[in-house]
Amino acid sequence: MSCSDLEYKKTIKYITSLNKFGIKLGLRRIKKLLDALGNPEKDFRAIHVAGTNGKGSVCAMTASILRECGYKTGLYTSPHLIDFRERIVINGKKIPKNDVCKLMKKIRQAAGKIKIHPTYFEVITALAFKYFSEEKVDFAVVEVGMGGRFDATNVVEPEVSIITNVFLEHTAYLGKTIKKIAKEKAGIIKNKRPVITSATGDAIKVIEKKCNETKSNLIVLNKKSFVKKKIGLKNQRFVVFGLNGKYDIETKLVGQHQMLNACCAVVCAELLGIDKNKIIKGLKKASWPGRFETIQKKPTIILDSAHNPDGIEALKKTLSEIFGDKKIFFLVSICSDKDIKKMIKEISPLTKELIITRHNVMNRAAEPEKIKSIAKRYIDKITIKEEIKDAAKYAKNITKAEDVICITGSIFTVAGFKKVLNGGSFDGK
Repeated sequence: MSCSDLEYKKTIKYITSLNKFGIKLGLRRIKKLLDALGNPEKDFRAIHVAGTNGKGSVCAMTASILRECGYKTGLYTSPHLIDFRERIVINGKKIPKNDVCKLMKKIRQAAGKIKIHPTYFEVITALAFKYFSEEKVDFAVVEVGMGGRFDATNVVEPEVSIITNVFLEHTAYLGKTIKKIAKEKAGIIKNKRPVITSATGDAIKVIEKKCNETKSNLIVLNKKSFVKKKIGLKNQRFVVFGLNGKYDIETKLVGQHQMLNACCAVVCAELLGIDKNKIIKGLKKASWPGRFETIQKKPTIILDSAHNPDGIEALKKTLSEIFGDKKIFFLVSICSDKDIKKMIKEISPLTKELIITRHNVMNRAAEPEKIKSIAKRYIDKITIKEEIKDAAKYAKNITKAEDVICITGSIFTVAGFKKVLNGGSFDGK
């Protein structure tokens, strides 16, 4: 079957329309839908990854290692940056438009027969699992959408479960304390399946309790799990202390937090019995766009999807490590449900000028004037440009070749600038 551009656009429009059903955590609908589709989630070995920050990076690293071993590897992540099909990938290639159209017909028919109205994320999850099943992948690396316990992805029986870290997020759905959020993320832990985590504090106690209940082996990673060697704009080198010895790692994913994410991927690979050299080569090839991604020099332009205080703190540490005390132009748009004060306060010591814009995704962006009212307590030079394209042009006009520009605040902000920057140019054409 061939799928015309018009048919594909109509299919994506339908999928997007499912946002009207909102976020409905729970497994009843997804289980019924997958059952009607022949339970495709049972047709591949899975790695399940939850956490507040870093889970996408861990997924990308783990998938790269599996591919290096010759496994046909599916990767399911969210959200996407530019193209919806980025969410569903096999061996680095996005799901073809034809398959999106074909499989969505099956999913709509199945949903109609069992008379349910699945949510946006449930439909995409079903699409991913059905695609992986029909393409006969060996492994699927699956990123949790929100929380874990009642997330639509929590129908897989993983070989390994990974929980990167636990910070306050989505408190309206997951709870307002670290312990409550940790309980939701620990919900991906399955009976007698190994668990890897880099979580700390109160979260560890919750995860340990769940592992004891499920008789699951828990491996806790921390800053003692690696030793930094060299960090730069394009890559970094460090040593990981895994279960089976030391690994000299080089990766394109930059920042101390990525070293810890790499530790999760290394130990996961070890548990799967993967050769040491394959692990090293896989990590060297791993990439994850929009995560401390340098897209231009003179001036240096960095895109980073940090979207909460802890992500911004990690970004600040990486910027300081590379640029020292150099002042930086920050272009930001932040979602209204985030802790804007903490995020702005964190970057304020590094800020030469704060340029505030609006990403316009599902009306989630905070009002620029609101961000400015908070930021003016910490930053002297603030400019508002309502449109992303205008913010890009403004930054081009005021910066010099030796300057650094960091675009951050949300994955939607990064996506918006990627579209406008046109391959790294501030021309916005």
